[in-house]
Formats: sequence, C-alpha cells, structure tokens
Amino acid sequence: MGAVAAIAADRAGTVWVSAATGLYRFVNARWERLGARVGLPEDSAVNAFVDRDDALWVKIVVTSIESETRGR
Repeated sequence: MGAVAAIAADRAGTVWVSAATGLYRFVNARWERLGARVGLPEDSAVNAFVDRDDALWVKIVVTSIESETRGR
C-alpha cells in the first residue's frame, strides 16, 4: 500500500485509504486496490474525503513525462 495520505469512512462503514500506490477500500475483511477497472489511473491517490452527503472525493496525481526528439 505504501505511505498513507488519508483515511475516510462512509456511512456504510467502508474504509477508504489514499496511498502512494493508489486508492484502497476495506471490504469483507480485506483490502482491495481500486484502479483502472473502476476508471481510476494507477498513480498515487493523495487525498480521500467523504462529504456530508456520503459522496467519496479522491484527489489523484497523474504523472507523465514526455520527450520529443527533433532532427538537427
């Protein structure tokens, strides 16, 4: 899981964790990593928050390095 940035819980009792390696939830007594299969990038989830309407908000950092080589 790596370094944990934030922990949040919703009304259903699901625990959400944002970490250096992505977003996780604690379901059925085990941790589940969420990523591309639910539409999230695989990069770091730097924050997670459940608001008063029980909506989960997640801040994701997507890093990309591009390089361009031009002829001389």
